[in-house]
Amino acid sequence: MFSSVFSCVWPLAVAALFALAGCAEEQPAAKLQTVTDVAATQDAVVGDASGAADAEQEAIGTDATAGGCNVSADCPGEKDLCINGSCSPQTVCKSDKQCANLDLVCDPKAGVCVECLGAADCKEGKTCKAHKCLGAAPPCATSKECPTGLVCDKVAGACVECAVADDCSKGFSCVETVCSPQYCLPGSVQCADSQLLETCNAEGSSFDQTPCPKGEVCDGDACKPTVCTPGAKDCQGPAVVTCNAAGTAWVEPVSCPGEQLCSAGQCLDPVCEPGKTECQGGAVATCKPDALSWSHKVCETGQVCAAGSCVAKVCEAKAAYCKAGTPMQCDDTGSKASALPACTANQLCLGGKCVAAACKVGDTVCADSATLATCKADGSGYGQTACPGGSACTQGACKSLLCQPSQVVCQGTKRMQCDAAGTALAVLEDCATTGKSCASGACTAQAGFAVRGSFESLSDTSAGGYRLQQQGWLIDRSCGQNYFITGGFAP
Repeated sequence: MFSSVFSCVWPLAVAALFALAGCAEEQPAAKLQTVTDVAATQDAVVGDASGAADAEQEAIGTDATAGGCNVSADCPGEKDLCINGSCSPQTVCKSDKQCANLDLVCDPKAGVCVECLGAADCKEGKTCKAHKCLGAAPPCATSKECPTGLVCDKVAGACVECAVADDCSKGFSCVETVCSPQYCLPGSVQCADSQLLETCNAEGSSFDQTPCPKGEVCDGDACKPTVCTPGAKDCQGPAVVTCNAAGTAWVEPVSCPGEQLCSAGQCLDPVCEPGKTECQGGAVATCKPDALSWSHKVCETGQVCAAGSCVAKVCEAKAAYCKAGTPMQCDDTGSKASALPACTANQLCLGGKCVAAACKVGDTVCADSATLATCKADGSGYGQTACPGGSACTQGACKSLLCQPSQVVCQGTKRMQCDAAGTALAVLEDCATTGKSCASGACTAQAGFAVRGSFESLSDTSAGGYRLQQQGWLIDRSCGQNYFITGGFAP
């Protein structure tokens, strides 16, 4: 009886990895296992694990890429695996047909061939864990009871490859009690794109993604604020800097050559000395501290820019003019003038030049019968003035009208003729010398003519008392249209 029970329990405890069927009571008594038997059992367990590893190695290929790796994310190929410090490509697939010749199946999520996706992909008696087909694990209460290379999963009470991450070698994580190659280093971070930060999960099997806050982008291994437009250029002192591709920093400073200065991301030659002033377009220009441009100040009304400052305006820039009869020349700014050679006695200053005088200052002439012309103060010519109403210009003066121009009239016994201007009468003849009287401008024999001895006042609406004169009256003086007369014909 003891032999029967022992032969049933011990093989299960030691060789459960082979998935043996249970012992029947009718089974012959088994002999006590020796150390050699236990070693053989452990070899079987290791061999089983090695077989799974061989199958997966066949799936991923045997040509490791040059260079080392710590995790699969270090490898150049998207589907590469990092195994024992070397990158190995996996067989890429989209369907099981692409994996059939390797006796594998396609993992559609990862896009590579694996040993299994579930228990149905494994042989009878084996289960699928972490894409590996594993036999039944030997039971245990402590890792001392497990074969070499295995530990006891005390929760499940079975020998497994790993119970915690530390049970696996570097570069491997414990996934479903199986040590699987890590895709990434747990806790490591990287950018999935410009807006997503990835953090490797605790198992190293994948990245967890976190969106960057508003106004930030993912750059390198962190979300960073944007400070510039990617590719834009600016200045840092005398150097040109370029905004990086993420827009998070100014990089690649390049110093400007020689004496050139940086402005708006360009190397330019200096245009002025900082603080220097000069006149530009009538305004005061001051060189800016960057030595690459000017600031401008417009002078106030009545001022001009001269020698880099606003000063009083004294003349029109570059103009020649006369001042107190002296020719003057204004400078290019309008801030000062210089006297030119003085004019001679027979010259006058006109438009800033000495020219021959056209007339004597103050002289008057008649431009016509109604206009008086007076020589200008500078002697350059005549200025004209119209004579007042009731007057005419004659002999260089405006005089009151006395008669109709060239008309012949009588004043007493004298025949008088009005001059061409109508301002004076000249005696043609005295009719009395021939015993005649004067009437209507002619000497006429008239009876009863006598000169009155006293003044009388008569009215005449004709300008200058012409009718009275034509009638032979001698006008003594006038008051409005009333005239004091003497002479004439006796009544």
